[in-house]
Amino acid sequence: LCSLNPDHDRLTFSVIWTIDEQGQIYDEWYGRTIIRSCVKLSYDHAQGFIEQPEKEWSRAELPPITNSFGVPDVMKRVLLLNKIALNLRKQRFDNGALRLDQVKLQYTLDNETGLPNGYFVYQQKDSNRLIEEFMLLANMAVAHKIKNSFPDKAILRRHPSPQQKPLEAVEELCKNLGLNISTKSAGELQRTMWKYYGEDEFSLA
Repeated sequence: LCSLNPDHDRLTFSVIWTIDEQGQIYDEWYGRTIIRSCVKLSYDHAQGFIEQPEKEWSRAELPPITNSFGVPDVMKRVLLLNKIALNLRKQRFDNGALRLDQVKLQYTLDNETGLPNGYFVYQQKDSNRLIEEFMLLANMAVAHKIKNSFPDKAILRRHPSPQQKPLEAVEELCKNLGLNISTKSAGELQRTMWKYYGEDEFSLA
């Protein structure tokens, strides 16, 4: 029922924004909708568009596209959404967002036995972040709508503030290792951590 298989009607509750390329929201609407997607792209397909915007993609390289849309239509929308997502992400971090990721390992399996025979570090790419940004935007919009509509009854999830003493211990440990980070605020911690991000597979994970 919840799958987004193409060319099938799906009953949904939607948030629809009027938004520009810079991520500036001018209007939003909440309501019941019927959606019908035209294609089911994987992260790799979307990433291909993002990394090779000048390439002329053929239908044979993609899943079936329905509803009279073509490859250029799909690619144009992915690139536009990615541009908006990059600006939304920048705004979040400029406003003090903190990102603490754990490295995720994925395993390769033997075709005959089905047992693991290797592993690799899963890397977050722009296509992953594209989906993440719009999921966050929708979640925050709905949270604000619920809070404003039902201020006395809204139940919202909120992370508690971290305990300062363990943070200070981590800051001291990092200092002894030659890493100067600040735990005064989430934004300050993120800003000082950026200095130590590299281009290796663990930094990109």
